[in-house]
Amino acid sequence: MRETYDKKNPKMLNSAVCFIDILGFSSMIEESCKNCNGNQLLNKLYHSIKDNIEFIKSSTQHSGAMNIFSDNIVIGKPVYDDGESELGQIFLGFAAYQLSLTLEGFFVRGGVSIGDYYANEYLAYGPALLEAHNIECCSAKTPRIVLSQDAKNLVKYHLTYYSNPKHAPQVRDVFIDTDGEWFINYLEAAIVSRDEEGYSCAYDVMIRHRDIVMSKINLFNNDTKVLKKYEWVAQYHNYFCKLNFAKSIELQIKGVSNCGGFKFIA
Repeated sequence: MRETYDKKNPKMLNSAVCFIDILGFSSMIEESCKNCNGNQLLNKLYHSIKDNIEFIKSSTQHSGAMNIFSDNIVIGKPVYDDGESELGQIFLGFAAYQLSLTLEGFFVRGGVSIGDYYANEYLAYGPALLEAHNIECCSAKTPRIVLSQDAKNLVKYHLTYYSNPKHAPQVRDVFIDTDGEWFINYLEAAIVSRDEEGYSCAYDVMIRHRDIVMSKINLFNNDTKVLKKYEWVAQYHNYFCKLNFAKSIELQIKGVSNCGGFKFIA
């Protein structure tokens, strides 16, 4: 029998845990309230989370738990057997959620860890949560959801199941960044199917993504620290489009440095 987080007898279970928050959210609140637009930001955030949370909520209905506080979201799923299913659900769910928030102007970063964890509607607890939070604070740095070393090792193990690891679904779910960190490839969520119709839909999403990233670059053009974060998104965007829309050069964001440093995990 598979264990779940027991409300009557709380105990930690070996789990896959993902923690995310919205980049620059404190500054958004301060700026909006200063300009008397605090309620406007509140409503935009409320509806963005409410409308998009189903992407990850469904994966915790039968096992696992989800906790939301302000701009922070934590999802934990007990690891059964080899953990491939649980990690896959986190990759897919958070990729779709991250993409949806990004298209509305909310860029997120976070961490994925493997370890002891417990959660219910009242609390989230355990070293896996601390590690995921620490990754978000110290390793993510840019708008990306980064994997812990244990999570990376588990994905590497899952790749051995496939005669050709390059055909494993994880190869599309996760990219390796220029600094060696592994992160969830959230733009993959735009391609709902790899046929003509799927790519047509994804093309429109890439146009929207391109435009929102360019707007952020223009907005923070004089703030070097923040600008670097959105230049990273532009590089990632260009890399993804180069892989999937090589002939659509209009999708590329001009004026950013070489995007050749990203790699596949296999």
